[in-house]
Amino acid sequence: AMAVARAWDRIKMLVVILGALAAGPSDVAALNHRRGSAVVGKSCAGGAASAVPRVVAFLDAKALRLNSVELTVLARKVGKHPGSLDKVKHLIRDMISQKQSELHASVTKNDYCNSELPKAKHELKKIQLEIDDTGAHRDRLAAHIAEVKEENDDLLEESAKMQKKLTGTQAVRDQERAEYLKAKAKYEAFQPTGSDDKMHAQIKIEVQEADRQLRFRHFQTDTLASINANQKKVQLNEAAAVKMRNELAEADKDARLQADLLASAKAYENRLAKQCVVRSESYKERARRRNEEIESMKDAYAILGGDSYGLRAGPADKRRSLNLSAANASSNGRLGSCG
Repeated sequence: AMAVARAWDRIKMLVVILGALAAGPSDVAALNHRRGSAVVGKSCAGGAASAVPRVVAFLDAKALRLNSVELTVLARKVGKHPGSLDKVKHLIRDMISQKQSELHASVTKNDYCNSELPKAKHELKKIQLEIDDTGAHRDRLAAHIAEVKEENDDLLEESAKMQKKLTGTQAVRDQERAEYLKAKAKYEAFQPTGSDDKMHAQIKIEVQEADRQLRFRHFQTDTLASINANQKKVQLNEAAAVKMRNELAEADKDARLQADLLASAKAYENRLAKQCVVRSESYKERARRRNEEIESMKDAYAILGGDSYGLRAGPADKRRSLNLSAANASSNGRLGSCG
């Protein structure tokens, strides 16, 4: 048995080497990494972006075929980390270890469903609460924007009225000034006669003019100050409105994303509920199903370039592992440097 295992191991390495040579230098670097060499490769972000969705699709397909709650849950967890191969590999390794432990402990499918279904319902409720919070936030922002616009409209209208009144008062004042200058020209044209009446008349005209001018200056100063204050308030309000409109745009974007998350969470919960329909199952059936689930997880790990679960118990499984390894070597060699 040991000799057969070593032979399969050598065959596996040859297939990987041939696939890497056919793919090119970047895949040879990935092969070197899997063999233990310290190779500095390129960033794995692009590889993760392409590999992780394939793993999710693979796990989803296996989950449907095996009616597996565990693979459905694993696919969802993996899909939440599209840019991190290390995180995804860690999730898969943990699930494999968990499944192997459950196999020995005779944990039933119902036990797993009792654990995962409440989590799915909790996630759905959490997303719904976030959607409600986002909706309330959007309503508040929209209301504040409307209030600011209404206030600015009132301020601009008030400023326009004050400016109009100031213009009218200025015209009246100009007329009064013209009449004063005519009166002054008359009494300056005559030589003083010493009459008290004429003297009092001149003083009265001068006092009236000074009083009118003083009152106009006060009115003009106060009016211009009010108009200026309104203009500053309008500017501040407009700056606040721009900020709130940007926040509203972000809230709208969040609402759309949350709606997608809600739809995904509902589909996930419905799928789990269907898969968790209790049916009698012997220990032998449970063991067979779990072994198939474990093999599917190992295949998913191999898609990412992982090599810890490359060997299988039987020849058919070993051939499947070799095919996956060769496919990775030919199309995703760079992934190996990220594990």
